[in-house]
Parts: sequence; C-alpha cells; structure tokens
Amino acid sequence: MTRSGGISGGIDMAGVNGILARENKARGEMIDSMIKANGGNGIAILGGDGPSETDKINAERTARWRQDDLISLAQRGNQGAIAAALHAKP
Repeated sequence: MTRSGGISGGIDMAGVNGILARENKARGEMIDSMIKANGGNGIAILGGDGPSETDKINAERTARWRQDDLISLAQRGNQGAIAAALHAKP
C-alpha cells in the first residue's frame, strides 16, 4: 500500500512521534511545577541543621545494643567486656 508522499506500509509513525513529544513535554512541565511548588530540587535536604531524629534514634539504639553485647560477654567471664562495660558511658 502506498500513500501520499511515497510512504509505504500501514502505519505513519510521524503522528505517533508528535503525540509522544507532546506527552513528554507535558510530563516534564508537571515535574518542573512539582519541584517549584516544593521549594526547589531538594538538594538542601542533604545539608540539614544537625543530626535528624532518625539519626539520634539509631545512635541510641546502637549504643544500647553495644552495651547489651558487652554485658552478655561479661556475664560469660570475658574480662575485656567487663572492663569495657564498666567504663562505657550510659
């Protein structure tokens, strides 16, 4: 099958490509508007004013687990663990 312009075949992809280009443009504009509405691209989140609440919780849990491990070892007679447990900060 030959159509006007000498195009052979059953599908004219120029129309599809135009539709996809418009969709991609609209999608990009939506993403840009969402970024703008939220105050920028989010890089400032990396800076922060100090440790986050999650960081504080994780640090506390890590210290508690270390203390629990030392006490467990000390109860089994590990002298190094006993000394570390005695000198560890609460």
